[in-house]
Amino acid sequence: MNCSKSNLTLGVLIAAVATLSACGGGGIGGAAGNSATTVTGVAATGLAIAGGSVSLRCAVGATNPVTTATDGSFSIDVSSLTLPCVARVDYLDGSNKKQKLHSMVTASGNVNITPVTDMVVANLANGTAADVFDKLDSEKLKSFTKDRISTSTTKVKTYLRDTLHVDISKLPDDVIGTKFSATTKSRKGDDFDGVLDDLKVKLGTRKLEDAENEIETGEGSASKNTSAFATSTGLKADATAGQSLYTASCSGCHGAGMPAAVNYQRTLSAVAGNKGGMGYLSGTINTAAADNIATYLAYGATPVALTVQTITFTSLGNQTLGAAPTLAATSSSGLVVTLASTTPSVCTVTNTALTLMAAGTCTLTATQSGNASFAAAAEITQTFTVAGASVPVLAAQTITFTAPAGQTMGMATPALVATSTSGLTVTLASTTPAICTVNGTTLSLVAAGSCTVTASQPGNSTVAAAATASNSFLVAPALMSGVAATGQVLYRGLCSGCHGVTPGVNLSRNILNAANTPSVISNAITQNIGNMGYLANPGYSNQQLADMAAYLATPGL
Repeated sequence: MNCSKSNLTLGVLIAAVATLSACGGGGIGGAAGNSATTVTGVAATGLAIAGGSVSLRCAVGATNPVTTATDGSFSIDVSSLTLPCVARVDYLDGSNKKQKLHSMVTASGNVNITPVTDMVVANLANGTAADVFDKLDSEKLKSFTKDRISTSTTKVKTYLRDTLHVDISKLPDDVIGTKFSATTKSRKGDDFDGVLDDLKVKLGTRKLEDAENEIETGEGSASKNTSAFATSTGLKADATAGQSLYTASCSGCHGAGMPAAVNYQRTLSAVAGNKGGMGYLSGTINTAAADNIATYLAYGATPVALTVQTITFTSLGNQTLGAAPTLAATSSSGLVVTLASTTPSVCTVTNTALTLMAAGTCTLTATQSGNASFAAAAEITQTFTVAGASVPVLAAQTITFTAPAGQTMGMATPALVATSTSGLTVTLASTTPAICTVNGTTLSLVAAGSCTVTASQPGNSTVAAAATASNSFLVAPALMSGVAATGQVLYRGLCSGCHGVTPGVNLSRNILNAANTPSVISNAITQNIGNMGYLANPGYSNQQLADMAAYLATPGL
């Protein structure tokens, strides 16, 4: 940097060094407030956070706490606030210990609060997520732009994959704004929620804050001992070019090195925000230049030699149309290998699935581009012949089998729903007949336990058999005996208008058929028998239904 142009006093220079985002500066400014009205989302750790307390602190204003529902969902009116905001959920974990997680709110709409979003906030702050909330700095909060959030999200994902070995393939690009379903006592969460479960397992007894510190310092990752080295590609760039550029543009003010500039984003942010008078470098320092500077400051002018890696790509041999082989390729580094076809008219590749399109010669490639520790592997090529099928190629089909929720003995069961893309009839069967049985689409409960139902379709002369789908769910024991006195109060408040004050007298409408059989009441509501469907909202618990059934067994109470 040219000190005469920046005209920094000693005090300003110290401040610039302390808040440097790269070669002499801090973060960039964020957008002003917006006209947002409502923020909704889900708080979860793999299991939905039920009964948690969600609060927002914003650039201007804050909210009173709201309580999360049993599925972790919440909704907050932000019409009187100026965004952005930092969100916090306070809750008790499984050991009844107080915990908290954080997230960012840059616009109205969906906002998730999870361990992953907490890691993103911590990375944005170069510290702890809790400090962003507890020591709110409005100007710093405004600097957390969408681009910075995206960059921090990428760093967190890289750490989860490379250091904790979490499968991040099911994580969306936007971990904060993408809607998802968390696991509750009555349902299993979706794939996004499954990543949170995996993270919990991989963390083990370690604290989330320890992982967040590793991301910031680079400890435990491929960038260890390089003060959070980061480039736009995740790979080392041209250290020699970085040395020349740093010497010409930055060393006059910052000397031989500036640790914070090992992160390319901090350099770009400092230039864009004209921190310490660095704005004049906007025509010189672009993303590639910032990558080169980061590499030089992290590794010196002579980059550290990268570890060699090799690829093992299992040979398939010749194939015949109609086959559906799975490809297998691994790298000695453990990094994911990319598979591709150079002959798409004959064969195509999706992840590890090979699709044979026509007879001919199929050529596949296996590549691994490396990272900050491993050099790119030598490409492996595999070529084989695809012969024409001797029999017609059957059309593929898949089964969609809607998973039933948990069931309770003595209660009505839902009709099972399973369809195939071919339109052929799907056959349902129970593999746990001691717990449950299936007849057509009718599910019958035999005993408490885990019920597993399979859905199969064998195909026909033109359609191949579908892969069997399977769903498992818990069957809870029957409810405790109903309390007739409690049921009497419920009956008189809900049913006496149609069925009479005393059941079985006057307008009975067969109401006594429900004596000690709560499923009769449940079915009547579900199927709108006698116009009883309106009782589905707000609905009644299994225990309430059992209480009314008990009263109907003793109407003279």
